[in-house]
Amino acid sequence: MYDYRKVQIQELEKKIEETRALLSDPALKEMAEKEIIDLESQKNVLEETLGKEADTGDSLDDRNVIMEIKGAAGGEEAKLWKEELLRMYLRFAELKGFQVEQIDEGVIKISGTPSTPPPFKTFKFEAGVHRVQRIPETEKRGRIHTSTSTVCVLPELE
Repeated sequence: MYDYRKVQIQELEKKIEETRALLSDPALKEMAEKEIIDLESQKNVLEETLGKEADTGDSLDDRNVIMEIKGAAGGEEAKLWKEELLRMYLRFAELKGFQVEQIDEGVIKISGTPSTPPPFKTFKFEAGVHRVQRIPETEKRGRIHTSTSTVCVLPELE
């Protein structure tokens, strides 16, 4: 992932090196020393904020997941697609060893165990709109339909 702070730190390091070259000039030495102190303090602030985020990481990754799957555009075919997606996620979660609990129609809770990967980390990128283009079972003329379902993935709060 691109982080502008890393680029700023590199630019500050470059400026510090350029300013250190000015230390040999007696007329600029005092001003260069002040500039180096200022640049190094800016660099330290950026490194601290970057380091704090690296230490904490994504603290939600280890949490259990609540997924909601809804049929969107496509009428009856969207409902069928929603049910298929729900079955796919249920099977996948069970295959990976997660504990699955159906809370409501289209809403499931996926819990991890010590032997499974972190639930939210596993499913967090599944959120969004899922589209399918196919000839539905209900279609008599053989036309291709496009249906969508929305998947909402939330970490379970304590």
